[in-house]
Amino acid sequence: MANDTLRFGNKRVPPLSGKNGAGCARLSMEGDMKGSLFLILGLAPLAAHAVCYVSGGVGVENRDEMKAVANQYNLHIVFSQNETGAYLADVPVSIRNSAGEEILNIVSQGPWLYARLPEGAYTVIAGHDGDHQRRQVEIAGGESKALFFNWSKEPTV
Repeated sequence: MANDTLRFGNKRVPPLSGKNGAGCARLSMEGDMKGSLFLILGLAPLAAHAVCYVSGGVGVENRDEMKAVANQYNLHIVFSQNETGAYLADVPVSIRNSAGEEILNIVSQGPWLYARLPEGAYTVIAGHDGDHQRRQVEIAGGESKALFFNWSKEPTV
């Protein structure tokens, strides 16, 4: 996979670049991570799919580490609490493609989740305290997209 392009069906996704060469599985960061970037690389195969992602953002040092790799991902998701603006972690997240296939199902380790997706339409579902929210996103043209999930202190019914 050193310089290969990732394939999702007939769609191509350029590999991530990192210190150890290109490709999702070889993403690396300079310096002492001290284990603070919880998922330096998430390669989560689901059915015939694999999505590269990182999750974290707890603490200043970890946020800086996440910012350093943000440009390598085309979907940036933030989880927070409405009233206080406090960031949320341990948020279950599911991403489904336009065919309804779940291509990622994880629990975000911090308030920031970055994913690298092929071009297409996606539904992102995230939950906190029993309140699940959906967002639609279209990935196209090499642009990055941002999604924000905000919850009230009390779950909505």
